[in-house]
Parts: sequence; structure tokens; C-alpha cells
Amino acid sequence: MPSILHPIRVLVVAAVATAAVVTPNVSAQARTRSALSSNLPRMVVNPAVITLSPGTEAALTVRFVRSVPRGVNFQLYGAPQGTVLSAFPGTGYNRQLKIFMPANVTGTFPLTLFTRNPGPDRSAKFRVDVVAPALPPVTAPPVTAPPVTAPPVTTPVVAPQFALAFEGPSTLLTRLGGAVTYSVSAFRSNFAGPISFTLQGLPGGAAAAFDPNPSTTNTRLLIKTPPGTPVGNFNLLITGTAGTTTRTIVGVLQVRDSEGLNVIVGTPLPVTAGKITSVAVEVKVTNGDGQGASLITEGLPGGVTATFRNNPTAGKTTLDLTVPVNIPGGAYPFTVIATKGTVSVRAQSTLFVNVPAPTLRFQVTPVAAVPGQGSGYLLTPNTSALNMARGQVVTVDFAVTPTGGFSGAFDLVLTGLLPGSTGSLTATPTPNQVRLTLTAPTQTTGSTVLVLTGTSGSLKSQNSIPLIIS
Repeated sequence: MPSILHPIRVLVVAAVATAAVVTPNVSAQARTRSALSSNLPRMVVNPAVITLSPGTEAALTVRFVRSVPRGVNFQLYGAPQGTVLSAFPGTGYNRQLKIFMPANVTGTFPLTLFTRNPGPDRSAKFRVDVVAPALPPVTAPPVTAPPVTAPPVTTPVVAPQFALAFEGPSTLLTRLGGAVTYSVSAFRSNFAGPISFTLQGLPGGAAAAFDPNPSTTNTRLLIKTPPGTPVGNFNLLITGTAGTTTRTIVGVLQVRDSEGLNVIVGTPLPVTAGKITSVAVEVKVTNGDGQGASLITEGLPGGVTATFRNNPTAGKTTLDLTVPVNIPGGAYPFTVIATKGTVSVRAQSTLFVNVPAPTLRFQVTPVAAVPGQGSGYLLTPNTSALNMARGQVVTVDFAVTPTGGFSGAFDLVLTGLLPGSTGSLTATPTPNQVRLTLTAPTQTTGSTVLVLTGTSGSLKSQNSIPLIIS
């Protein structure tokens, strides 16, 4: 058998492009029947099914059975246009072929391979499946959701709430050259911040310090009274401050000397300008001579008259304080001095003059007339009672309801406020409505009844609200 040195491109017989199977002519069918006869030499194609992609090639092996023809001329039937069959040298009964499928076809193609050579024709059937490669998966770009911005959270501003108290006695006794310590507790409500402490009323020459200051818990007040410190009773005003909130407590420091003379003064009740208030005073003499001490006052504001009912004295007496009508409201520290021989002792106290309670006035413009019986108007608050903390601000709206066709203007007057209160009466955007804005006093507590009175000629309307300040 002649040797083949190069690949052999054999003749390819193409079927019509749309045909899945090419049917050979009658003579080819006859040759096929002749070649497939079990008594004649034949050939086998391996593999019987080939799968490849368009535009690629695959290898196959042709094995001759019984005998090998001397010269081999392969022919291929049933292949699409553009198919190329290449033959290569082989050994023994085998021959190697490659089949190339054009790039523009896909599908299943049953093929028949013939040999045209001296002797009987031989044929073998096999199948080529041309499958388009799978497209790569389409990856959608990631969808990025727009950032979600939470609405701003508005935290209401709440004023620090706390109260001060002494852990032990509020009145402490010390001798000249000695020292005492006050323990001050801070009782908190929804507040854990620092509190700054200050001290007023310390006698001259004495020294004092808070530890710690500021404090997030409690604090201690250490007071030293070296020689030369005035003797007597001294009211100590301890103030705690956190933000805009202040709280105070009052202690009494009793400073004693070695001469056996002491004076004690209480705290007079708050007084209204133009009135009289009284305070108890006690002189203690322990030197045994039976003589009393003379009493005078120091530091009272101008116009205030001080009168001791029993002076001099070696016991108890009463101090009457007459307050003029023109004195401003407020706190006025003063001192009582007891003198016996060459020894003088001092005691401090404070006169509290009430700030006059304000009266709020406002003129209401003509209101819309409403037909009905009895001409007039009603004042109706939107709350039946008020309970406020010191320094708190509240608003109360009064609805003005005309009756009987009333449509005139009228004057409003609010009375009953506690001293130190401030406020205003104003119109609101709502028709026929008046707003009371009230600020409770920062130092005063107590209860009262607010009375709102409206007057228009002979017509009058009135309503009231109980108020408690704690």
C-alpha cells in the first residue's frame, strides 16, 4: 500500500443546506448493500457519534475488517456544504481521519463513509452532532440601592432635675481653731451630670472647700474657723448648679469662743413690702455674773427698722423687722451682734422680702358675634389644673365663646400668681383664643388659684385654675 506523507483532503459530497440527511443515488445504495454484506470485507468508524462545535474538527478512526484495500479513496455522503474530510497514514487495519465542520452550521448529521478502491466497495455509518457553544452567563450589574437616610431624631432638651439635702445635722457647732464637715447629698431624677457647688454666708476669717467640686455623686463641705473668726451663728447658703438649674439648702454654723457668750438667731418668715416680720433671738451667757448682752443689727437694707423687744438680755427675745413699701423683693442677709463687756459675738440671718405677685393684663379685640340668649362671652381653659416644678414654663389656651350676639372688645386680667412668677397673655392664630404663658418662680413653692377675669362695660366673665408649684 502506497505511503501517504501528507494529510489527504478527500472529496466531500455536500447535501442541501436545509437537509438533515443526504440520500445517496441508487448506485450508492447498491454499493452500501453490497458492502454491508456479512460475507464481504467491511469497515467500521469509531467513534460512531462525534460531537463538536461549529468551525472545529474531530478525529475518527476507520478500521477495516477481513482485509485492507491497497488503495483507499474515501467519499463522504450526507455532510453540509463546507465540510472537509482529511485522511492520514495508518498502520495495519486502521486509518486516521479528521472531519472539519463549517462555522455556519449546527444540527445532527447522519453520515455515510464510502471507500472507492479496487475490489468491493466498503461503507460505514456514523453521526456528527454540531452543537453551538453555550453563551457565557449574563451577569447583571449589581443594583445599589440609594442610601436610606433616617430622619433626624430630635431629642427634647430636659432641664437637669435634682434636689440637695444634708446627710446629717444642718446645724453644726465649732470652736475657734476647730473645723466641721457638712455632708451634702444630691438626689437625682433622670440626670447624671456634674453639679457645681458654691457657698455664701461664711464668717470672715473662716475657710471652706467642697470635695469634690463639681461632683457627679455627693460632696462634703469642710469649714475651718481659725482664731480671729467671728463667733456666733451663721446661715450658710449652699447652692448646687447644673446647666440652668439651681438648688439651695441652708445650714447653720455655730462658732463658739472661750468667754461663755453666744447668740442664736432664727430665720424670719418671708414678708411682703410694707409689713412686719419677727424672728426669735436667744443670748446664752455662761460666765456666771448674771449680766445680759446688748443686741444690735448690722447689714439690713435701708428703710428697714429693727426692734428688740427685750434688750439687753441674757435669754430669749424677739426681733421685729418693719419693711418699707418701696423695698424691692429679694433676700437680704443681716447680722445680730451681742456684746458683753469686751466680748462680742455675731449671728447671721436672712430677711426674705416677697416679690409682689404680678398681675397680667391683655385687651381682646372684638370677637365674632354668635346669636343666642344673654349677650356676653365665656372663658374656657384647656386644662382644669396646673402642677408645675420651680422654673418650669407652661402654656394654657383660653377659648373665648361669645353669646347672645356679643362682638365687642374686652379687657383680660390674670391674678393669683405666686411671687416670682412671670407670664404673659397673648392672642393665638386661632380665632377667639387667648394664650397664657406662665413661668413658675425658681425659689418659691406653694399653691394658689389663678383667676382670669374679662370685663367689657357691665359684662364680666371669669374662670379659675388651681396651681401647685413643687
